[in-house]
Amino acid sequence: MTGMENAASWEGRDSRYWREFLGVPTVQLFATTSSTNDKARAAAEHGAPQLTVIIADHQTQGRGRGGRSWHSAPGSSLLCSVIFRYYPNAHTAVGAAPVRIGHAVAGAIEKLAAVPTRVKWPNDIVVPGHGKIAGILCEAAARQDVAYLVAGIGINVRSPGDAFVSLGDISDRAVGRPELLAEIVARLRMFADAVTTPLADQELAAMRPRDILFGQAVEDEAGLSGRALGIARDGSLILQTASGLRPIHHATIRLAGSQAYPGAGE
Repeated sequence: MTGMENAASWEGRDSRYWREFLGVPTVQLFATTSSTNDKARAAAEHGAPQLTVIIADHQTQGRGRGGRSWHSAPGSSLLCSVIFRYYPNAHTAVGAAPVRIGHAVAGAIEKLAAVPTRVKWPNDIVVPGHGKIAGILCEAAARQDVAYLVAGIGINVRSPGDAFVSLGDISDRAVGRPELLAEIVARLRMFADAVTTPLADQELAAMRPRDILFGQAVEDEAGLSGRALGIARDGSLILQTASGLRPIHHATIRLAGSQAYPGAGE
């Protein structure tokens, strides 16, 4: 299992260092793995505590929403997953988690890289004029004996290939993976205990300026079209269609007509 075992270090430091640096209970490091979410789900099933962080230098089977691949080259991207624990009840809104986490990651990138960030529902981070710079994949499990959510985060810090945009391509600042991870974890910690609660009014108001779909004529892969009116408290996208308002919980959204990715090549 060479290369798949726990790595001795990441960015020249061992897991103990990163655990203390990030202020989290556990850090697992991998040189190469299938995906950090795979490792995070396995750790969560075995009782790993909240805010356990899984870091990999490279993924061989990184994925995004809908089973799409997430491409990375060794050392080019921040690749990590964070474990959240929650207690399901009648008010649980798992769909709010990727929206909440996506905006936290966007804020961290904007702060450190000094580039404008937008969020394409539910959790793609976009730099207008350049396109997608990062993505989040949330996967949850809720059974009688266990409930957890893992958030996989992939950010192109340096270019993984000619077809992809990275912070190194568009930012005047040299952004390192460690400082970016620390800023993200600090922001996630602020709502870790409430990650699956409905979005509050003040959260929705703060998210509005970053919502790249707001007011746009959009359509999904099935041909449903309408105007995006923002995010609901449960994390769904509100679409004004010809037949009225409709919440969208799971879909791939593109600009209507052109099928263009919002924010790319503006």
